Amino acid sequence: MNRKTKHKHYGKMGIKPQMSTLTFEAEAIASVVAGAYSIDSSSYSYPYLASWASGKEVKELKDSLERIRSFADEMITGIDRSLEKQIRREQNRAFREEAR
Repeated sequence: MNRKTKHKHYGKMGIKPQMSTLTFEAEAIASVVAGAYSIDSSSYSYPYLASWASGKEVKELKDSLERIRSFADEMITGIDRSLEKQIRREQNRAFREEAR
């Protein structure tokens, strides 16, 4: 389903305009988090994000960007903590196996 079809689909479902903003923010958060781990999503994400942002008021963009920054930071921090725990577990396991 292409982007124009999606927007028509949402409209037929009676979804309010904020759905568009939430979808934009989710896509932007995913792009930021992916980028933090060197996963390139730019070929899909950037055109979509640019098309959504076109014609938006500065306040609406600033508000969305702050939510995106905040949530992406929380996700990256959580992922990093989980990865660090996993690395420590693997190191401990390797140390115990060497000690045998």
